[in-house]
Amino acid sequence: MTNDLAPDRLHNQPPLAEQLALETEALRAEAVKLLTTYGVSRITDDKSAGDVLTLSKQLADLISEIADMRTDREKPLKSDMRVIRDFFVGLTFHLSAAETNCRAMLATWNNLRKQEAARARQEAEDVARKAQAEADASQERARDALSAKERLAAIKAQEEAEAARRRLEEAAAPLQPIQSDAATLGTSREIKFSIGNDAAALRWATKAAKAEIMATVEKIARVELRRLGVAKVDDPQWKGIPGVTVWIEERMVRR
Repeated sequence: MTNDLAPDRLHNQPPLAEQLALETEALRAEAVKLLTTYGVSRITDDKSAGDVLTLSKQLADLISEIADMRTDREKPLKSDMRVIRDFFVGLTFHLSAAETNCRAMLATWNNLRKQEAARARQEAEDVARKAQAEADASQERARDALSAKERLAAIKAQEEAEAARRRLEEAAAPLQPIQSDAATLGTSREIKFSIGNDAAALRWATKAAKAEIMATVEKIARVELRRLGVAKVDDPQWKGIPGVTVWIEERMVRR
């Protein structure tokens, strides 16, 4: 079964690079748009952090869409795999760098928020400690002097200490996550990989998923034989496909 993206080499087709440029025109326009937005993105507050988070997700989604299109384009074009791989790697290079930098910017901003919250908690603890010390001292003076004025001062100092403790509790509350229309800021870990040794990877894949690999080989052989045609396959000079037995069967057809 042939793929609609596969060029028919028996027809006059434009060069592969031109085909890819035409097929990815919309993706490249979206990439330019996102990279332009990235070029002016700065985090100055929670709102701008949310905007960068949204941009980061958009970059990741576009990278995923480009990767899916690359996979679809590679399937029927075994002989052009290197051209396709280099083209799409180049297409996602700056997007990946921008998305990585967005994540770094968000991580830096989140660390600043945590540092500010810790500083506020420390200040609140200092105020509460001083207020409680003053309240304790006032109560001690009130017990010694038993004067109405000092008792009132002790009550006021105790109230201030309670207010300081409430402020400390508010400052110690956990930070709320950064929100955006697209996502909530969080952390996650994901597995990524690249194949550096095609031969070794193919040997492993043949052992790990032999049935799936052989089904794919059959599809590739079928596409290649259709491309060559009966005349070429029947030519004694044709060297054949390694490991594949090919023959010509004649059948009656209605003309």
